[in-house]
Amino acid sequence: MENMSLQSLIELVQIGDSNAMLELCNRFRPLIFKEAHKSLFELSLGREDAESIAVLEFITFVQNYKGDDFEHVPGLMKVCIYNALVDQVRKTHGGHQNEIDVDFTDDFFDNFFNGGSLAESPEAELVSQELSVELKKAISSLSSKEKLVIFHYFFFDYKEKDIAEKLHCSDRYVRKIKKAALLKLRNILQYLK
Repeated sequence: MENMSLQSLIELVQIGDSNAMLELCNRFRPLIFKEAHKSLFELSLGREDAESIAVLEFITFVQNYKGDDFEHVPGLMKVCIYNALVDQVRKTHGGHQNEIDVDFTDDFFDNFFNGGSLAESPEAELVSQELSVELKKAISSLSSKEKLVIFHYFFFDYKEKDIAEKLHCSDRYVRKIKKAALLKLRNILQYLK
């Protein structure tokens, strides 16, 4: 099975061949776990849950793929796995929790900005790393409340109203914090243009 084409393996999986599924899992293991091990997913969901979600999404994708473009299947798989993980983070950390339970310490930011890269070339990877370093520096200059508001608003898809509820303050105060944080970030990062 090692020499079989991706198309042949997917077709075998879809008719119930478990050996073909094992071969695909082995071939795509690096892609699956690279997505699952991104810091945002590990910190938000836990390593095991992120891996489980990624593997389940991979299996679902393979079993249901009906396209005829097998050249781009790895990219499609990556996007589907990433989206499934993001959806789970949003469900887990959405506006319906009673507590905001992500600890925004320096360790959180180190882990967050050291996650996987989507860069396609060494040059793009270098630019991505430089931007990550600069963004990390910029975010570290924010107060803890500003960090909390920015991350929950932009990364966990909280609404201002939900953040205000968690912080026991008004929507207006959250908007003020968000505006001040964005202004600080803009001023710090403006030279990167």
